Amino acid sequence: MDITSHGAVLALGTGWYPVETEGEQRFRWSSESAEFRLAVLDEAPYRLVLQLEPGPGVELRPFLLSVFDSEDKPLRRARVVGRERITLDIPPLAPGVHRFTLRSEGGGKRIASDPRSLEFRVFEFQAVPAELDIVPPGVRLLKGWY
Repeated sequence: MDITSHGAVLALGTGWYPVETEGEQRFRWSSESAEFRLAVLDEAPYRLVLQLEPGPGVELRPFLLSVFDSEDKPLRRARVVGRERITLDIPPLAPGVHRFTLRSEGGGKRIASDPRSLEFRVFEFQAVPAELDIVPPGVRLLKGWY
């Protein structure tokens, strides 16, 4: 079993270290730049859900986690303070397989006992379709709507 949920919409790419266990917990360490791919069947926004925590690469301190698209444009970012669950909303995508990259800001530190760059460790990583609204993607409602 891996950190990604069952279902073939999310696949990890380069920048991830092999699955490790500590007690009952499974996790993967991320390097400074960790890729993943998202398979999209219908044009819809997606929500990335990660349970993660800072690692030695960011000195075990709070950091900003950013997600970049395949053209290296920043899409979303979230502050990670400790072990927590965060969500990152991805805008609607055309059907196909899309590549993204996760990066931690201010990382890159190494520890003497491990040659790897251990930016953050992820215990769970899911991609789920975001709730659809009554209006199509890209349309924004103004005042008076609940």
